[in-house]
Amino acid sequence: MGLFSSKNIMQVEIKDGKLVITLPIQAAMSKSGKSEVIASTHGNVRTSTTYKDKPITIGVNAYVSR
Repeated sequence: MGLFSSKNIMQVEIKDGKLVITLPIQAAMSKSGKSEVIASTHGNVRTSTTYKDKPITIGVNAYVSR
C-alpha cells in the first residue's frame, strides 16, 4: 500500500470538548526502511475545523518500529 494525501480523507471535529482526528490506516514503509508508517498527514495540514474562529492546523505521524 502506498502513502496517501490526507487533505481529502482526514476528518477533524471538536466533540464533547475533545479534538477528534480520524485518519484511515494505510501502512507503508518509511523512506529509511526503519519503521512502518501507519497513518500520516505528510506535514501540517490546515483544516476547515475552527477553534476560537481560527482554522486548526494538524500534523500527524503514526508509526511502528521494525
